[in-house]
Amino acid sequence: MGETRGSDLLLVAAQLGRRPTTPFTVVARCPGGHPLAIRNRPFDAEGRPFPTLFWLTCVDAVRSVSRLESEGWIARLNERAERDEDFAAALERAHDAYAAERAADAGEVQIEGGVGGTRRGIKCLHAHYANHLAGGDDPVGAWVAGRVEPIHPGEPPGRVAVVDLGTNSIRLLVASAARHGSLEEFARDMVITRIGAGVDATAAIDPVALERTAAVLERYAGRARGDEQPDRVGPEVDDADAGRGRARMDRLDALGDPRADRIVAAGHVVRVVRVEALDPATRAADAAERLGA
Repeated sequence: MGETRGSDLLLVAAQLGRRPTTPFTVVARCPGGHPLAIRNRPFDAEGRPFPTLFWLTCVDAVRSVSRLESEGWIARLNERAERDEDFAAALERAHDAYAAERAADAGEVQIEGGVGGTRRGIKCLHAHYANHLAGGDDPVGAWVAGRVEPIHPGEPPGRVAVVDLGTNSIRLLVASAARHGSLEEFARDMVITRIGAGVDATAAIDPVALERTAAVLERYAGRARGDEQPDRVGPEVDDADAGRGRARMDRLDALGDPRADRIVAAGHVVRVVRVEALDPATRAADAAERLGA
Protein backbone atom coordinates (compact mmCIF):
# COMPACT_ATOMS: atom_id res chain seq x y z
CA MET A 1 0.00 0.00 0.00
CA GLY A 2 1.33 3.42 -0.96
CA GLU A 3 3.71 4.54 -3.70
CA THR A 4 7.34 5.56 -4.01
CA ARG A 5 8.76 8.17 -6.37
CA GLY A 6 12.37 8.41 -7.39
CA SER A 7 12.99 11.42 -5.14
CA ASP A 8 11.27 10.04 -2.03
CA LEU A 9 14.31 8.34 -0.52
CA LEU A 10 16.30 11.59 -0.53
CA LEU A 11 13.31 13.60 0.69
CA VAL A 12 12.57 11.26 3.60
CA ALA A 13 16.27 11.11 4.51
CA ALA A 14 16.31 14.91 4.68
CA GLN A 15 13.13 14.94 6.78
CA LEU A 16 14.45 12.36 9.24
CA GLY A 17 18.02 13.67 9.25
CA ARG A 18 19.29 10.19 8.42
CA ARG A 19 18.88 7.46 5.85
CA PRO A 20 15.73 5.37 6.47
CA THR A 21 16.53 1.96 7.96
CA THR A 22 13.52 0.17 6.44
CA PRO A 23 12.00 0.03 2.95
CA PHE A 24 8.93 2.28 2.76
CA THR A 25 6.15 3.64 0.59
CA VAL A 26 4.45 7.03 0.85
CA VAL A 27 0.81 6.96 1.97
CA ALA A 28 0.17 10.71 2.21
CA ARG A 29 1.80 13.81 0.75
CA CYS A 30 1.74 17.50 1.53
CA PRO A 31 1.16 20.29 -1.01
CA GLY A 32 4.23 20.36 -3.20
CA GLY A 33 4.53 16.59 -3.16
CA HIS A 34 6.88 15.95 -0.25
CA PRO A 35 6.00 12.95 1.95
CA LEU A 36 3.70 13.56 4.91
CA ALA A 37 3.44 9.97 6.17
CA ILE A 38 5.11 6.73 5.09
CA ARG A 39 4.42 3.03 5.52
CA ASN A 40 7.41 1.00 6.74
CA ARG A 41 8.06 -2.67 6.23
CA PRO A 42 7.77 -4.63 9.51
CA PHE A 43 11.50 -5.47 9.47
CA ASP A 44 14.55 -3.28 8.97
CA ALA A 45 17.37 -3.96 6.50
CA GLU A 46 19.02 -6.36 8.98
CA GLY A 47 15.83 -8.34 9.58
CA ARG A 48 15.03 -6.91 13.00
CA PRO A 49 11.38 -6.11 13.83
CA PHE A 50 10.46 -2.49 13.23
CA PRO A 51 7.47 -1.52 15.40
CA THR A 52 6.19 1.61 13.64
CA LEU A 53 4.17 0.78 10.53
CA PHE A 54 3.08 4.35 9.71
CA TRP A 55 5.60 7.13 10.33
CA LEU A 56 5.02 10.89 10.25
CA THR A 57 7.85 12.49 8.25
CA CYS A 58 6.88 16.06 7.29
CA VAL A 59 8.94 18.30 9.58
CA ASP A 60 6.10 20.83 9.98
CA ALA A 61 3.67 18.08 10.96
CA VAL A 62 6.18 16.53 13.36
CA ARG A 63 6.75 19.92 14.96
CA SER A 64 3.02 20.55 15.40
CA VAL A 65 2.39 17.16 17.01
CA SER A 66 5.47 17.52 19.21
CA ARG A 67 3.92 20.67 20.68
CA LEU A 68 0.91 18.63 21.79
CA GLU A 69 3.18 16.05 23.40
CA SER A 70 5.14 18.79 25.19
CA GLU A 71 1.84 20.04 26.62
CA GLY A 72 1.30 16.68 28.31
CA TRP A 73 -1.40 15.30 26.04
CA ILE A 74 -0.10 11.73 26.02
CA ALA A 75 -0.74 11.45 29.75
CA ARG A 76 -4.03 13.33 29.54
CA LEU A 77 -5.35 11.11 26.76
CA ASN A 78 -4.26 7.99 28.64
CA GLU A 79 -6.24 9.30 31.60
CA ARG A 80 -9.23 9.78 29.33
CA ALA A 81 -8.93 6.17 28.16
CA GLU A 82 -9.14 5.03 31.80
CA ARG A 83 -12.42 6.83 32.46
CA ASP A 84 -14.09 6.89 28.99
CA GLU A 85 -15.14 3.37 28.00
CA ASP A 86 -16.11 4.32 24.44
CA PHE A 87 -12.81 6.06 23.83
CA ALA A 88 -10.90 3.11 25.32
CA ALA A 89 -12.80 0.64 23.12
CA ALA A 90 -12.11 2.69 19.99
CA LEU A 91 -8.44 2.89 20.94
CA GLU A 92 -8.28 -0.89 21.42
CA ARG A 93 -9.84 -1.41 18.00
CA ALA A 94 -7.25 0.92 16.48
CA HIS A 95 -4.42 -1.08 18.07
CA ASP A 96 -5.91 -4.37 16.84
CA ALA A 97 -6.39 -3.09 13.29
CA TYR A 98 -2.87 -1.64 13.23
CA ALA A 99 -1.38 -4.94 14.42
CA ALA A 100 -3.32 -6.86 11.78
CA GLU A 101 -2.19 -4.46 9.05
CA ARG A 102 1.42 -4.80 10.15
CA ALA A 103 1.17 -8.60 10.40
CA ALA A 104 -0.14 -8.75 6.82
CA ASP A 105 3.30 -7.59 5.64
CA ALA A 106 5.20 -10.05 7.82
CA GLY A 107 4.33 -13.27 6.01
CA GLU A 108 4.61 -16.31 8.24
CA VAL A 109 6.63 -14.49 10.90
CA GLN A 110 4.59 -13.80 14.03
CA ILE A 111 4.78 -10.17 15.12
CA GLU A 112 2.80 -8.22 17.66
CA GLY A 113 2.31 -4.61 18.62
CA GLY A 114 -0.29 -1.96 17.86
CA VAL A 115 0.15 1.74 17.16
CA GLY A 116 3.73 2.76 17.90
CA GLY A 117 4.59 -0.79 18.97
CA THR A 118 2.30 -0.97 21.99
CA ARG A 119 -0.98 -2.86 22.41
CA ARG A 120 -2.33 -0.73 25.26
CA GLY A 121 -2.72 2.96 25.87
CA ILE A 122 -1.00 5.77 24.00
CA LYS A 123 2.72 5.90 23.46
CA CYS A 124 3.29 8.39 20.63
CA LEU A 125 0.92 10.97 19.16
CA HIS A 126 2.99 11.10 15.96
CA ALA A 127 2.33 7.40 15.35
CA HIS A 128 -1.41 7.77 15.95
CA TYR A 129 -1.63 10.77 13.62
CA ALA A 130 0.29 8.90 10.92
CA ASN A 131 -2.12 5.98 11.32
CA HIS A 132 -5.03 8.37 10.87
CA LEU A 133 -3.46 9.84 7.72
CA ALA A 134 -2.97 6.31 6.38
CA GLY A 135 -6.70 5.66 6.70
CA GLY A 136 -6.81 4.02 10.11
CA ASP A 137 -9.89 4.48 12.30
CA ASP A 138 -7.87 5.94 15.15
CA PRO A 139 -9.57 8.14 17.78
CA VAL A 140 -6.26 9.58 18.97
CA GLY A 141 -5.08 10.29 15.44
CA ALA A 142 -8.37 11.99 14.63
CA TRP A 143 -8.10 14.05 17.83
CA VAL A 144 -4.59 15.15 16.84
CA ALA A 145 -5.78 16.05 13.34
CA GLY A 146 -8.41 18.35 14.79
CA ARG A 147 -5.70 20.29 16.61
CA VAL A 148 -2.85 20.49 14.10
CA GLU A 149 -4.53 20.76 10.69
CA PRO A 150 -4.10 22.40 8.34
CA ILE A 151 -0.41 21.58 8.51
CA HIS A 152 0.31 24.03 5.69
CA PRO A 153 -2.10 27.00 5.87
CA GLY A 154 -3.14 28.47 2.58
CA GLU A 155 -3.70 25.26 0.67
CA PRO A 156 -6.51 25.88 -1.85
CA PRO A 157 -9.70 23.85 -1.30
CA GLY A 158 -11.12 21.35 -3.73
CA ARG A 159 -9.56 17.94 -3.12
CA VAL A 160 -11.28 15.01 -4.74
CA ALA A 161 -10.71 11.29 -4.35
CA VAL A 162 -11.31 8.67 -7.01
CA VAL A 163 -11.51 4.96 -6.23
CA ASP A 164 -11.27 2.65 -9.23
CA LEU A 165 -12.64 -0.78 -8.33
CA GLY A 166 -11.79 -3.34 -10.98
CA THR A 167 -11.94 -7.10 -11.21
CA ASN A 168 -8.31 -7.57 -10.15
CA SER A 169 -7.29 -4.47 -8.22
CA ILE A 170 -8.53 -1.39 -6.44
CA ARG A 171 -6.85 1.98 -6.95
CA LEU A 172 -6.93 5.30 -5.12
CA LEU A 173 -6.03 8.79 -6.24
CA VAL A 174 -6.47 11.87 -4.03
CA ALA A 175 -5.70 15.13 -5.81
CA SER A 176 -6.70 18.73 -6.34
CA ALA A 177 -6.68 20.97 -9.36
CA ALA A 178 -3.38 22.79 -9.84
CA ARG A 179 -2.38 25.54 -12.23
CA HIS A 180 -2.63 25.13 -15.99
CA GLY A 181 -5.13 22.27 -15.67
CA SER A 182 -2.74 19.84 -13.99
CA LEU A 183 -3.30 17.85 -10.80
CA GLU A 184 -1.50 18.01 -7.47
CA GLU A 185 -1.48 14.51 -5.98
CA PHE A 186 -1.74 13.81 -2.25
CA ALA A 187 -2.10 10.02 -2.39
CA ARG A 188 -1.91 7.31 -5.04
CA ASP A 189 -2.26 3.60 -4.42
CA MET A 190 -3.07 0.22 -5.94
CA VAL A 191 -3.80 -3.04 -4.13
CA ILE A 192 -4.50 -6.36 -5.85
CA THR A 193 -7.61 -7.90 -4.27
CA ARG A 194 -8.87 -10.14 -7.12
CA ILE A 195 -12.52 -9.51 -6.33
CA GLY A 196 -13.51 -10.80 -9.77
CA ALA A 197 -11.62 -14.08 -9.56
CA GLY A 198 -13.86 -16.99 -10.54
CA VAL A 199 -16.92 -14.84 -11.23
CA ASP A 200 -17.28 -16.04 -14.81
CA ALA A 201 -17.39 -19.66 -13.64
CA THR A 202 -19.50 -19.26 -10.49
CA ALA A 203 -21.54 -16.10 -11.23
CA ALA A 204 -20.78 -15.08 -7.64
CA ILE A 205 -18.17 -12.99 -5.85
CA ASP A 206 -15.96 -14.91 -3.44
CA PRO A 207 -16.76 -13.76 0.15
CA VAL A 208 -13.07 -13.74 1.14
CA ALA A 209 -12.19 -11.53 -1.83
CA LEU A 210 -15.11 -9.26 -0.99
CA GLU A 211 -13.95 -8.85 2.61
CA ARG A 212 -10.41 -8.20 1.39
CA THR A 213 -11.64 -5.51 -0.98
CA ALA A 214 -13.92 -3.97 1.65
CA ALA A 215 -10.99 -3.64 4.06
CA VAL A 216 -8.89 -1.84 1.45
CA LEU A 217 -11.75 0.47 0.49
CA GLU A 218 -12.40 1.33 4.11
CA ARG A 219 -8.80 2.43 4.55
CA TYR A 220 -8.93 4.27 1.23
CA ALA A 221 -11.96 6.22 2.45
CA GLY A 222 -10.04 7.15 5.59
CA ARG A 223 -7.05 8.31 3.55
CA ALA A 224 -9.26 10.39 1.31
CA ARG A 225 -10.76 12.13 4.33
CA GLY A 226 -7.58 12.23 6.40
CA ASP A 227 -5.75 15.53 6.00
CA GLU A 228 -8.03 18.53 5.46
CA GLN A 229 -11.30 16.88 4.47
CA PRO A 230 -11.70 16.61 0.70
CA ASP A 231 -14.91 18.03 -0.73
CA ARG A 232 -16.05 14.67 -2.08
CA VAL A 233 -15.07 11.05 -2.27
CA GLY A 234 -16.19 9.51 -5.54
CA PRO A 235 -15.93 5.75 -6.10
CA GLU A 236 -15.72 5.01 -9.81
CA VAL A 237 -16.53 1.37 -10.53
CA ASP A 238 -14.78 0.05 -13.62
CA ASP A 239 -17.47 -2.42 -14.65
CA ALA A 240 -19.60 -2.54 -17.78
CA ASP A 241 -22.35 -4.35 -15.89
CA ALA A 242 -24.08 -1.80 -13.65
CA GLY A 243 -25.95 -4.45 -11.68
CA ARG A 244 -22.77 -6.33 -10.83
CA GLY A 245 -21.07 -3.08 -9.89
CA ARG A 246 -23.95 -2.16 -7.60
CA ALA A 247 -23.77 -5.58 -5.95
CA ARG A 248 -20.09 -5.05 -5.24
CA MET A 249 -20.81 -1.78 -3.50
CA ASP A 250 -23.77 -2.96 -1.41
CA ARG A 251 -21.39 -4.73 0.98
CA LEU A 252 -19.51 -1.44 1.44
CA ASP A 253 -22.41 0.80 2.40
CA ALA A 254 -21.08 1.24 5.94
CA LEU A 255 -18.46 3.58 4.52
CA GLY A 256 -21.07 6.25 3.84
CA ASP A 257 -20.71 9.65 5.48
CA PRO A 258 -23.63 11.48 7.13
CA ARG A 259 -22.58 14.69 5.38
CA ALA A 260 -24.21 13.53 2.15
CA ASP A 261 -24.06 17.01 0.69
CA ARG A 262 -20.27 16.92 0.99
CA ILE A 263 -19.32 13.28 0.61
CA VAL A 264 -20.24 11.04 -2.29
CA ALA A 265 -19.41 7.58 -0.98
CA ALA A 266 -20.63 4.02 -0.83
CA GLY A 267 -24.09 4.03 0.68
CA HIS A 268 -24.96 7.46 -0.72
CA VAL A 269 -24.16 7.83 -4.41
CA VAL A 270 -22.25 5.27 -6.43
CA ARG A 271 -22.15 5.76 -10.17
CA VAL A 272 -21.12 2.87 -12.38
CA VAL A 273 -19.34 4.22 -15.43
CA ARG A 274 -17.14 2.99 -18.24
CA VAL A 275 -13.68 4.37 -17.58
CA GLU A 276 -11.45 1.64 -18.98
CA ALA A 277 -9.73 4.03 -21.38
CA LEU A 278 -8.84 6.63 -18.77
CA ASP A 279 -5.71 6.70 -16.64
CA PRO A 280 -6.17 7.53 -12.91
CA ALA A 281 -5.07 11.17 -13.31
CA THR A 282 -7.62 11.71 -16.09
CA ARG A 283 -10.29 10.08 -13.94
CA ALA A 284 -9.51 12.43 -11.07
CA ALA A 285 -9.64 15.48 -13.33
CA ASP A 286 -12.95 14.25 -14.77
CA ALA A 287 -14.30 13.60 -11.29
CA ALA A 288 -13.26 17.06 -10.12
CA GLU A 289 -15.12 18.63 -13.04
CA ARG A 290 -18.25 16.52 -12.67
CA LEU A 291 -18.39 16.88 -8.88
CA GLY A 292 -18.03 20.63 -9.08
CA ALA A 293 -14.68 20.83 -7.22
